[in-house]
Amino acid sequence: FHGRSSLGKTPFALECARAVSVGASEMMCGLEVRCPPTSVLYLEAETALRNILPRLHILPPPIGEWWYEDFYTTGADILNSRHPCMPRLVDLSRKLSPELVVWSSIRRFISGDLNQANTAVSAYTAMIGLFPQAAHLVIAHDNKDPKDESKAGNPDDAFTGSAAWVQQAAVGLHM
Repeated sequence: FHGRSSLGKTPFALECARAVSVGASEMMCGLEVRCPPTSVLYLEAETALRNILPRLHILPPPIGEWWYEDFYTTGADILNSRHPCMPRLVDLSRKLSPELVVWSSIRRFISGDLNQANTAVSAYTAMIGLFPQAAHLVIAHDNKDPKDESKAGNPDDAFTGSAAWVQQAAVGLHM
């Protein structure tokens, strides 16, 4: 899903992770989320841990089987098999075998040009290659400065980068 800065994408993703981890049946944004308890891995590269901790502490109980991994300070590039983050990601997949992986946010997990359609395909392929057993929830940002002013405010044109990011996803949600 994608949306403008400071809209609440991270709290929404954290609550989705919590709800999925306990198998909750909840109404969120008018949608019923219902599933059996599912293991979740939350990969954070967008926000510093000191800023995430207060958000984690206000999550309502219960919290099921889920893990939080900080990539903010170390960085990550899933399109580069030699990047230092890769052994850590492979190890997390092998040890935890999560059923849902949350990527916050995609622009911090790749070094490729977000505007190229093949970057989206390559990134999704890398995610599935790293965590083949999992569903993937990818957080992205809206384009802050559209080149064509006539497209400003249009949710179909809001996504940063190529439309392939939304087109390649099973579901695209604009917040």
